[in-house]
Parts: sequence; C-alpha cells; structure tokens
Amino acid sequence: MDHFELGVEELLVGNVKPSLRYLRELQPVMMEPVERSMNGEIAYYMYRGVRTYEDLRYDITVLPYRRLGREHVKTFGHYHNRALNGRPYPEIYEVLSGKAMFVLQKPESPEIEDLIVIEVHEGESLLVPPGYGHVTVNPGGGTLIYANLVYKLVRGDYTLFRRLRGAAVYLTTSGVLENPMYSRVPPPRAADELVIKKSLKDIVEDPRIREFLRNPSDVLPF
Repeated sequence: MDHFELGVEELLVGNVKPSLRYLRELQPVMMEPVERSMNGEIAYYMYRGVRTYEDLRYDITVLPYRRLGREHVKTFGHYHNRALNGRPYPEIYEVLSGKAMFVLQKPESPEIEDLIVIEVHEGESLLVPPGYGHVTVNPGGGTLIYANLVYKLVRGDYTLFRRLRGAAVYLTTSGVLENPMYSRVPPPRAADELVIKKSLKDIVEDPRIREFLRNPSDVLPF
C-alpha cells in the first residue's frame, strides 16, 4: 500500500490504536466550560504515525461534531518546537472528509502579531508556517477527518494555549469572538495563499516541501 493511501474504514475499526483527547481535557481552553465535559466523553481521536515518508510522519485525527457551549468543537491547540536552525517547525494539514476551520496565530505572546482564520475543504491542504500556533475547529456538518504531515522530531507545546484559555479567538455559533485573555488581537485575515489545492500524497513528492518541513525557512516552498 502507498504511504498516503488512507483506508479510513480500516483505520477506524481498530487496526491503528488512537490516542484519545477527552472533553474534560479541553476545559482549560474552552470559552465556556461545559459540565458534561467531566463525564468521560471523547472529544477526538489521534492516530499517530499511520504512515511515514522517509523521516516525515503522517498522522490522522478524527473530530466528531458537537458544541462546547456556544463554541464549535475544536482541538486543544499548540505551537511547535524549534529546529536546529532556530526556526519553529511547520506542518501541513489535509482535510480528508468534512470541512475544517483553522485558527493560526503568531507570535507566542499575549499580543498577537498576525491572526488567520481560514476554511479548508475536503481535498485541500493547509500549510501552517513556522512560528504559528494553531487550532483545528469542526464547524459542523458531520465528522471531520484530517491528516497532518510533520518532521519526525516535531513536538507540540500547549503551554500558551493553556495559560491564555485557548486561541486569540473562539469560533462560535455567534461568529468569531475575541478571547479577552489576550492584550492585543488584530482582525483575522483569510491567508488563502496557505491553502494548497493538492493532497498530501502529491505534496510530499516535492523535494522543496520535504526540505522545508525538516529545515524551516522564512521563505515558503511554493
């Protein structure tokens, strides 16, 4: 089987054991903590190392839809560690099924320099540039299944999102609402230049992108 032939049905019946994120674990980043989040419900499923491509890791996340108070269900959010050249590692996501909203923010400070809120559809991919913290949101319409491609040494840092109660904005049934824990939040932009109209299977064939994931640069590889 090709590295990037997914086989979602096979995956979801237990051939790959997922790590679980429970609703109670999202309490620190919720806009409005929800009582039912303490009763053992699973928020999402993370399948790590489903495929590999040389030293790049391919993961899958399954995020069923539900509401967290007024918020749409989301991931916890994290930043990445830094490569040897001092730049944080980037990441590429692909929406496999459903629709995703991504919140990207820079820098690692209560004062956000750049804020991106962008919608990505099935069959599209999104580049998360070096230095951007990111959260994935399922805005509704069914279960969201998405993949990510990262260098094998990438680690998530959840500290800032935990300390500031999530990202700089919350995506809710009432629209985009600012998180008051941040001292400065600029208006969000769409950043359509980060959306790639290709699958990860095609993207990874580009040696420039593979090198960018291993050795991040300020210059995007496309």
